[in-house]
Amino acid sequence: MTPATPVGTVGFDGPKARTFAKLDLVEFGDSFRGAPGDKLLGRLRREAGELFSFVMRIPVVLSDPRSCPPGSKRPALPYLPVGSWPEDPFDAGELGQAAWSWVIGSAEKLGAVALFLQTGAGFRPTTDNRKRLSSFFEGAPRPIRIAWDSQGLFSREDQAAICRDLDLLQTLDPLLDGTIPADEAYLRAVGRSRTRRGLSSDELHLLMEAMEELSFCLLALHTPNSFRDALALKRLLGEPERPSDEP
Repeated sequence: MTPATPVGTVGFDGPKARTFAKLDLVEFGDSFRGAPGDKLLGRLRREAGELFSFVMRIPVVLSDPRSCPPGSKRPALPYLPVGSWPEDPFDAGELGQAAWSWVIGSAEKLGAVALFLQTGAGFRPTTDNRKRLSSFFEGAPRPIRIAWDSQGLFSREDQAAICRDLDLLQTLDPLLDGTIPADEAYLRAVGRSRTRRGLSSDELHLLMEAMEELSFCLLALHTPNSFRDALALKRLLGEPERPSDEP
């Protein structure tokens, strides 16, 4: 871990200005089911400042298109022809290429440091799914790092092996996973507790210890009290709190 390790939240927990002033990172999820425009992306980049980091989420149209079946309210995406929708995840045809071109262009406008890919529970560790994942990322341009989180039945060992083979960052939750079996990772801390009491001292130390084991990491908290938990972690890391007029 270096002193520059970004610590932040999954989404904005409270006013954007407060997040930009006090934290280092946000996982930007508007790209998952929608298509934020260039003006919004550029404005966020300007408001955040040069040192702030964004992780941009890869759209559902690429990662889990079957979660939006025909007849459901599929999001209108300007980068796809009207009425067109990929049938399978990681479509290698024109639709998948159009979606990926939009992702790369939007990530550049946002100034994202990484992309976050989350595959759903239906994306199981079958031979076909492994081939789809490999074929897509072996051929897709990748100007920035990509972090992968499987919600399916991939074992942690399988995920680690695939991440090594495809040069992806493994997504791990130190509050649940314990020892981090990697040298680099995207730490996405969710945990089990849904109370708003904030992370305990032991949980904060667990996050800090996980960060210290890694040569490179990004950390985003997705706890019920994520903004305050992120501030508490930054204090534990010895980082001075930046002044702000925000409450």
